[in-house]
Amino acid sequence: MKMIAKSVNSRRLLERSQLVCQDIMDMRISITPPYADATVVYWNNLLFEPRVIEFVKEDLSGMFLLRKVVSSLNLCPRHRDLCHNAFCGAFKLEKVLYLPCSWKTNLQQVFVYQSQ
Repeated sequence: MKMIAKSVNSRRLLERSQLVCQDIMDMRISITPPYADATVVYWNNLLFEPRVIEFVKEDLSGMFLLRKVVSSLNLCPRHRDLCHNAFCGAFKLEKVLYLPCSWKTNLQQVFVYQSQ
């Protein structure tokens, strides 16, 4: 957070957004304002443990206003038409984008999910 605060561009971002440093497993974003009212979620989840990813996927599935989820990981890599995953019941993979990022030379895959 200190590094973010030093940047001129980041200061403008901090004025318009809220950053929370908290264990996601200690909160339910689907029922916690203002997160519960989100319509778009960008989730940079590359370094999350699998149990945390599953927890958040289930929580996102209960967010009724949520229309788009943009994720750094494919949230159901073994998806089938009759998938029993709660997330797959609420969202479908709309498209995969390949975007530049600051930490590697190759493009980063980003998965865009649309609510069903």
